[in-house]
Amino acid sequence: MPARYLIGIDLGTTNSAVAYVDTGAADPRVRVFEVEQLVAPGTVAPRRQLPSFVYLAGDIDLAPHETALPWQPVQPEGNALRPVVGELARNQGARMASRMIASAKSWLCHPGVDRNAAILPWGDGDGPKLSPVAAQALVLAHIREAWDFAHRDAPFVEQEVLVTVPASFDEAARELTLQAAAKAGYPPVVLLEEPQAAFYAWIDGMKGGKGLAPGERVLVFDVGGGTTDLTLIDVDADGNGFT
Repeated sequence: MPARYLIGIDLGTTNSAVAYVDTGAADPRVRVFEVEQLVAPGTVAPRRQLPSFVYLAGDIDLAPHETALPWQPVQPEGNALRPVVGELARNQGARMASRMIASAKSWLCHPGVDRNAAILPWGDGDGPKLSPVAAQALVLAHIREAWDFAHRDAPFVEQEVLVTVPASFDEAARELTLQAAAKAGYPPVVLLEEPQAAFYAWIDGMKGGKGLAPGERVLVFDVGGGTTDLTLIDVDADGNGFT
């Protein structure tokens, strides 16, 4: 049975965002999915972006009821690991950086470390740590759980999912991204390079690329929070595609 929803995730270094198309709708257009997340202790609200930060909460700073989400039971006191993802994670991490994981995506392409080892937050602190893959999986899992909470009749695992990656990601970083998605409970995903995704969005806004002539070139600047990629796209000779 074909998936009802096509879900695209811009898995960013600093912020992530989710868009989707309801293929069963009378007007199947791209819409932004607002992700429910903790925005303050004990306060949950939808946001168009999910800050890609993970905060490893403890009883000394956030009580269990202050990190509870609508789709999760309140965890008992003394739990050594209560990860928080999103706006609260970013804000709380500014107060206690030793418990915040930022830029996990950038660590996936760092060949000088074991990206499956518990090394984050980076430093000599004796607090809890996670691997870059595990931290990235927490961000992805939060998106899945928020989707399932909002679409109880259309589970995330039954949809078609695409995740963007930097054009500069090597094969190892792409494979680690797929590992993180699998760890987060995703169905098999399609990886798409971020400049290519931006070009597709631009084409969609131009009604299928009308106005582009054979032989023309489009230069895409993708300036992100952790990577900057430049991609040159050629319109082919007969005007029926792009290379």
